[in-house]
Amino acid sequence: MPVVAAVTPVSLVRTFKNGEEDKYTMSMTMKQAMKGEGGAAQGQTIDMKMTMTADMVQKTTAVAADGKSADMSIKTSNIKLTTEPSMGLDSMMPKEMTQTMKMDSRSQVTDAKTEGAGSAVGQVSMMGDNPAGFGATLPDHPVKIGDSWDVPVPKMPNMETTGGSLKATLAGEKGSSWEIKVTGNVP
Repeated sequence: MPVVAAVTPVSLVRTFKNGEEDKYTMSMTMKQAMKGEGGAAQGQTIDMKMTMTADMVQKTTAVAADGKSADMSIKTSNIKLTTEPSMGLDSMMPKEMTQTMKMDSRSQVTDAKTEGAGSAVGQVSMMGDNPAGFGATLPDHPVKIGDSWDVPVPKMPNMETTGGSLKATLAGEKGSSWEIKVTGNVP
């Protein structure tokens, strides 16, 4: 009979230190079914898959006096976008862009601004200045591997979404970090 180790719940809390940099590789896969409106596509469903990867450096630029929030910047580079069927969007992606924001200890973002996104494709693919584009909101209670929590998705007029939530799950440890998977449908 195999022995399974108990998993102790952990509090996922973001801490801040002036000048600290975290490096990430972001990968996102999105599937979308669109209903054709007008012309030859009237009433037909068009299935599309978009895959995007990018390198990100997140830097703490100023920590609040209470230590529970900070001004942050994220420099995104090496952005690659592929679509099936091919739509040729990769060539329209910016080479690099920088986002600034305020972030709290649960990774909730406010006052987000984007520079260098260039085309509408770059803004939409990274969700522009939308807080949902910066990762999962951390839970307000301890969780263990396999536990899930809701991540709010605000209304995003540039993507015609109506709000809602996605499901975040603590997948496990990855090196000295925790891996969180976010899944769901954006209404």
